[in-house]
Amino acid sequence: MPKEVVKFIHQDLKIPSPNWNSPIVNTIIELENLRDKNLLPSSVDIFLELKYLFQKLENWASARIEGNQTELIDALDPGIDRKKAATVDYQELENLEDAIQFIDEYCKKHKAISKSFVLEVHKRVTKGLPVGPDLPGDKTPGKLRLENVKISKSKHQPPVGGQVNDYIDELVKFANKEHDKKYDALTVAIVHHRFTWIHPFTNGNGRVTRLLTYALLQLLGYGVARGHILNPSVIFYTDRKIYYKHLAKADKGTERGLIDWCEYFTSGLLEEVNKIDRLLDDNYVKERILLPVVRAAYDEKRISEREFMILRHSINKPKFTFVSADINNALGAEKSSVARSVIIKKMRISKLITPAFRAKQKYLIDINSPLLIRNMIVTLYDEGFIRSSPAK
Repeated sequence: MPKEVVKFIHQDLKIPSPNWNSPIVNTIIELENLRDKNLLPSSVDIFLELKYLFQKLENWASARIEGNQTELIDALDPGIDRKKAATVDYQELENLEDAIQFIDEYCKKHKAISKSFVLEVHKRVTKGLPVGPDLPGDKTPGKLRLENVKISKSKHQPPVGGQVNDYIDELVKFANKEHDKKYDALTVAIVHHRFTWIHPFTNGNGRVTRLLTYALLQLLGYGVARGHILNPSVIFYTDRKIYYKHLAKADKGTERGLIDWCEYFTSGLLEEVNKIDRLLDDNYVKERILLPVVRAAYDEKRISEREFMILRHSINKPKFTFVSADINNALGAEKSSVARSVIIKKMRISKLITPAFRAKQKYLIDINSPLLIRNMIVTLYDEGFIRSSPAK
């Protein structure tokens, strides 16, 4: 049989109009209710640590979709072997971390995206990575493609290189257009699909698409400013075949195909937001996350009995913080101020504790510590926050 010829077919950029009796409407309403709620945690310190951890999870999930082979626990362990960390896979993760930090800073200062913003994200994502078949680099970092491309195993033919700039300009204008609030989640879903449809770079399109999605959700109020931690790539990493299947439906340009994609996107986003918001409950964080982590680290002899007792005492205090004098209560023994200072210094050197945010002489557990991170990841997996089994 002759090979099927795939041709480019223009599609107008639009928001679909779902039937208001369809399930997607209830999903949108729930997302709006969550967005309008200020969910600031009582313990800002732990929230900020969790935010940093989940950003690294976001980067790992996005990279895995593109074929990165780094195991989850290795990707998050700051104590990983330097030789191993010098590989291309780890460089890709570092690039994603740099890009997401850039996005966070950008979203604090701006209310809309721009083409230059998109190009900067791509530049950071592909910086210094090797170029070639099945490699993560791009020969023109931060520049739109001028050549024609084909997407492997896809029936969609992206626009020719000469059309890319105009399509991106149209997309940026669409993303920044003020819609009725109820269309915001649908707008993000359509932008995500449209970006993959344009395929504006010769490589790195998937990573930039997911980071662009993260940025838009932040700008539209689904992010940290209201107490949410965003991890949208987990939605797509759960089952990549389903992700690509729904993108392919939207590629057809039909109203039904676009609605199907939006239903998939918004339902996944709602599930993640609801799940992550459990981390705003201090009692849940204490009983289900922090205490099990330090107990497991102690049982596995990663931390000493003294360190375990101090961390446990801290976790049981309001806002999970402690001061030097609390060490006596934690250990049930009188220690001089000099002795307590030595203990705190050692725990800081081993990165078990970190200074509290804007609080003098207060400390709290560092959940990203090399001594705790592996137990932390296993606990988050057991609690359903991570969908891929970590390599223990």
